Amino acid sequence: MRRVPTDPSSNDPQKRPAREEGRQQALAYQGAIEAVASIGIGGGLGYFADDHFHTSPFLLLLGFAVGFGAFFVRLARLRQALESSEKPPDRPE
Repeated sequence: MRRVPTDPSSNDPQKRPAREEGRQQALAYQGAIEAVASIGIGGGLGYFADDHFHTSPFLLLLGFAVGFGAFFVRLARLRQALESSEKPPDRPE
């Protein structure tokens, strides 16, 4: 019969701590929010610039392109942060 450990502080290598998992979920939600925000802000600024300079639709498209660019740069940095949080810290032996 297999004995089930009852000690909650046991170090199971397969199970991640809840705090680390929560951090990764928070970073994922942050990425989604930043995607909507960066593209929306870029498009909004482009729309108002088009209205001000009467250059419709060129500055609107430029604003969306800048928003997408900002989103992809932030997404790459977020991916790097997620990957660095998944690596176990180096332990000197």
